[in-house]
Amino acid sequence: MRISSLCGRANIDIFAIRPFENVEGELTPLESRLQKAQEWMDIVRVIGCTTLQVPGTFPQGVDGHKKYIVGDENVIVAELRAFAELGSRQHPPIDIASEALSSGLHVADWEESLWVNPVNTPNLGLYINTYHVLGRVCSEPRD
Repeated sequence: MRISSLCGRANIDIFAIRPFENVEGELTPLESRLQKAQEWMDIVRVIGCTTLQVPGTFPQGVDGHKKYIVGDENVIVAELRAFAELGSRQHPPIDIASEALSSGLHVADWEESLWVNPVNTPNLGLYINTYHVLGRVCSEPRD
């Protein structure tokens, strides 16, 4: 509540938050990831935000450990649909913004991120981050 109050006094709107990574294709049970998403959706609602940003999967988690992730498009589409449907059941509904990461395993640029189209839910869209778009297109490979 304090963040919402501070933003209100400063006339700042929060339009999206990016709370967690490796949402789709992770080998942990989908139900536990949906529970975590529900907790974040509760926070989204409290701060007056309307969008939960979900970055694509990447091989190394924040803790530095390698993540094992399923790359099957059917699994990823089904899991993104489950997250979007959870968002649509909120009051008010919460939009899900799928973001391609330049370091992503399966979705690393904006063209690849178009595979969210088969999810076909009105509250799932793309979050285009110029850092990741340019990072993939313009960066030099590391050794």
